[in-house]
Amino acid sequence: MESNRAHPSVAYDPEGDAPVDNTFVNDGYFDHPSNSDFGEIVLDGHQPQNCFAGNRDPQGSAPSDLEKIQPTCEAITKAGNVDATLLDQVLCDMGFGSCPTGAKYPQPSGTVLMTSVPKGLPTMPDTCAGVPNDLRCPSASSGSP
Repeated sequence: MESNRAHPSVAYDPEGDAPVDNTFVNDGYFDHPSNSDFGEIVLDGHQPQNCFAGNRDPQGSAPSDLEKIQPTCEAITKAGNVDATLLDQVLCDMGFGSCPTGAKYPQPSGTVLMTSVPKGLPTMPDTCAGVPNDLRCPSASSGSP
């Protein structure tokens, strides 16, 4: 879930992501109950699972055994996996629940600075050029999605 005060709840349902062999440094510093480097909340099963392995994470994960219970990708989850501590923090951050004592979440200042795009930048290459037809690139011969 992503916190956004203007649009308070945006839920992403990632499947098959592989956070593998990462090193986490100087994160998880808000002194929240889980204070983990990374976490996952699975609301419903029966979809390809994410996998977590080989991460160096001083503050750990939420749930704490995430790398043990999901070391490989693409297995189909049998049920949801809701870490109550992490879920409570997400709900607090979104403004939908009470916050743990001493919780500190960054708040938007209300000011957004938009700068103009520099002129003369090269055009992005055609991402469909030379790839097989699929939903994103339905006609490889046309080279456009």
